[in-house]
Amino acid sequence: MKKLYHILTIFIVLLIAGCEKEAVEPEPENLRLYLNPSSNNIAVGSLLELAVSIENVTELFAVSFEVTFDSSVVQIDGVAFLESSNILGSDLLSFYQLEENLISIGLGKKQTSGNDEVSGDGSLAILFVNGAGAGTTDLNIENVQLIDENGDLVPSFDELELGSSTVVVQ
Repeated sequence: MKKLYHILTIFIVLLIAGCEKEAVEPEPENLRLYLNPSSNNIAVGSLLELAVSIENVTELFAVSFEVTFDSSVVQIDGVAFLESSNILGSDLLSFYQLEENLISIGLGKKQTSGNDEVSGDGSLAILFVNGAGAGTTDLNIENVQLIDENGDLVPSFDELELGSSTVVVQ
């Protein structure tokens, strides 16, 4: 009986000690803007669709960025802003400007009298990439601006992670 009493006492002490710990909250996921898929093999003259995606964004109203690439390896044939699957929804204002080795992209919501910001994960655009010549190039996202409805940078902008895509053309 004495042995059972000691085992029960130890069990209760362990139970109480375990309950006194504060709950550990999971680390928040970082804000990410990336190209998907991250690596690709295509033939010269073949077309590849690269999604521009965003994760863990809060209070997004508009975005602009550039994608750099080696134009002797790939060409950008166009950009699609699919309102049905876009994180910013429908009623978008969008543009892109193509230069040698660079495409500038911008899109945002139309201002209404309500709250027009969005949060979460989703697609922003689809890049149509054409294999121009044999070689390898990285498509890198640069000069990013993620803006809230007041024209300020979105929360967590300082922790923004950028993801590139490598394309091998054969």
